[in-house]
Amino acid sequence: MARVTDGIYRHPASALRELIANAYDADATRVTIRTDRPRFERITVDDDGIGMSQETLLHLLYHIGGSAKRTQLGTRLGMTSPGNARLSPGGRPLIGKIGIGIFSVAQLTQSFQIVTKQRGDSHWNVASVVLKQYSDSSPVEGTNGDSEEDDLDGSDATEYEAGKVLVWRQEAADIEVQGTSIILTSMRPQTRETLRSQDVWEAVENSETDTGRKLQPPKYHIGAMQSGSESLLQRVGDNATSALPWHRSDAQSEAFERLVSSVWNAIYEGEPNPRLDRLFDYYLEMAWHLALAVPLPYVKKHPFELDATDNTIFYRLTNSGRQAERLDVPAASSVREVAELGDAVADVAGFQVFLDDLELKRPLNMTDLPPTQNSLRQPILFAGSFREEFDGIDPELSGGPLAFQSYFMWAPKIAPVESQGVLIRVNEASGTSFDPDFLLYPVTERQRMAQITCEIFITEGFDGALNIDRESFNFAHPHVVALTRWVHRSLRTVIAEQKRLGKAARTRKRAADMSAQAERAQDIIDELWLRVRGEDAGAPEVTFSSTGRAEAEGIRLDPDKVLGDFSGANWIERRIAEQLKIGSIARLLDAYELLDDLKQEDRDELLASVRRLLQVFE
Repeated sequence: MARVTDGIYRHPASALRELIANAYDADATRVTIRTDRPRFERITVDDDGIGMSQETLLHLLYHIGGSAKRTQLGTRLGMTSPGNARLSPGGRPLIGKIGIGIFSVAQLTQSFQIVTKQRGDSHWNVASVVLKQYSDSSPVEGTNGDSEEDDLDGSDATEYEAGKVLVWRQEAADIEVQGTSIILTSMRPQTRETLRSQDVWEAVENSETDTGRKLQPPKYHIGAMQSGSESLLQRVGDNATSALPWHRSDAQSEAFERLVSSVWNAIYEGEPNPRLDRLFDYYLEMAWHLALAVPLPYVKKHPFELDATDNTIFYRLTNSGRQAERLDVPAASSVREVAELGDAVADVAGFQVFLDDLELKRPLNMTDLPPTQNSLRQPILFAGSFREEFDGIDPELSGGPLAFQSYFMWAPKIAPVESQGVLIRVNEASGTSFDPDFLLYPVTERQRMAQITCEIFITEGFDGALNIDRESFNFAHPHVVALTRWVHRSLRTVIAEQKRLGKAARTRKRAADMSAQAERAQDIIDELWLRVRGEDAGAPEVTFSSTGRAEAEGIRLDPDKVLGDFSGANWIERRIAEQLKIGSIARLLDAYELLDDLKQEDRDELLASVRRLLQVFE
């Protein structure tokens, strides 16, 4: 009880995430979160899910940590599917399992209301809850005056009141209405300060006094409250009280797309590596992370739905993760079909979440990426799936079978920085952020790891590996061990293939550059030959060789015209480049017949000297 009421979640956003997950488990199609930003005195969370009967509501309130989900009791209470206790009544894979999600609001507020109703019930069921945190209470001294150690060993009990709840029924105007509302009031001071980005605004306000240099507020924000009052603070430099990346007239879905676009636009505006904590205040950053955490459609396309029209190179990872097979994905198909990944974990298309002005979507964009100077400009998507039965191991120890689908997306630029790494979703939900270390990948590949986004969609298992807050894992759990091993093997394959493709792209680019140079050189030579000799494109070809190396490589060259020695890893490319440079000079000299009377060895000596002279200035 102490752990629950003191708050096991790390951020105010975590509490909203848990309430959204509860709505999803109740088969809601729409969740609406309303705040009075930037004051944050009150927050309401409404959903159109199946609601709770009075019996279900009482069980929730009086059995903290004893969830009926995934049990036969849950089926009787109408919380789970009659045919499968791991599914919602509507067939969704359940996210919750412990029974503490509703009490995550304890870190946000000291009081809240639950208003809920099932279809066909003539009354709403209402619960008014007043919470106390364990740290708010004062332990009662032992009656015998013994020490604290005596209290700890049980000789004296410490009295603790978790809070009070009043439950009643209220007549409904519409018997067919269903859903649940959570109304948060009396927000804790520290919660308001966090949601208001109070620390950021105080730093901005005091920066000139403390350092002599005025800090700028976040580029995008919802406004700030004047210190010591409830009036809005005007943004520094203009008369606005907020700076949003969308227009107030925008539809909610369009507003969120503009929020996502603002991160990518930062690249064009001179920020090479956009970070959410620099672009956004806490509220906007919270909207991003909520959209990333809950079961929602992507803002553009699901990575598994990409096809030939998306200018992407596709590969399929083998089950061992050690090999990758190049895929041809036609426009009429998708990666999911060609890579034979199987069905999606859950259909999230019918689930919507609204936060004030925004309709949240997964803020990961895999299409229309900005151009870069990287020689390999096409993104590469590696898709694969994995299953392990853990045969011969007691399910109590192994956690049973583990299965998942995954992708690794390499791109020249990943934005924001927080999207670099691996993210694990269990039943389409996640409490973690992207892990940029790829589950402690033991090889230093920082540059390429910073260009990779990976998501893992668990289709079976892994529940037992989640810690109580769903924001971290038990790394000793067999499922985490197996998944980590697969991720590391796959990452090695991804990096190796990206290196190979990158090298080939650089070679093609150099060849194309030299070809363009050759065309420009040819224009100059032809112009001179036409003017001096009256001949059109009559300049002869000039051939050079490295006598021993060429023969070893099986390259046949004209023995009458040889020049110098070329060696090293890129000797062929160097030979081609130098042939272009020196050959062009030789053909200019030929235009004036300056080489005609030279013996072959003198000619080679002259051009070798030209080569050495050019190298001096490289």
